[in-house]
Amino acid sequence: YQRRVHGERTTTACEWQKHQDSRRKEEEDIEERERVAFQIIDWHDFVVVETIDFNQEEDALPFSQAMDQPMGESAFPQPPPAAQPAPPPSGPIDVREPTEKK
Repeated sequence: YQRRVHGERTTTACEWQKHQDSRRKEEEDIEERERVAFQIIDWHDFVVVETIDFNQEEDALPFSQAMDQPMGESAFPQPPPAAQPAPPPSGPIDVREPTEKK
């Protein structure tokens, strides 16, 4: 019995180690591809195409989104909604299915 339990534990541990190794290898491969892609870019081969000048009114506008926040979240705190949910109706509530009128 103990040999079987020990064998099962060893097999499980080996499978877990294989899973961890394959996951680590996959992450390393992704990092290597990103590193190579980054090195391929010729960072000195860029040209300024257009310069955009902002007037004072545009300088006062808030940024649309902070770069360190996930998409969908506002960079500025939003005020709470003005409308409150309606209170539940008082008195008995009819939950029967409506009948068709003839």
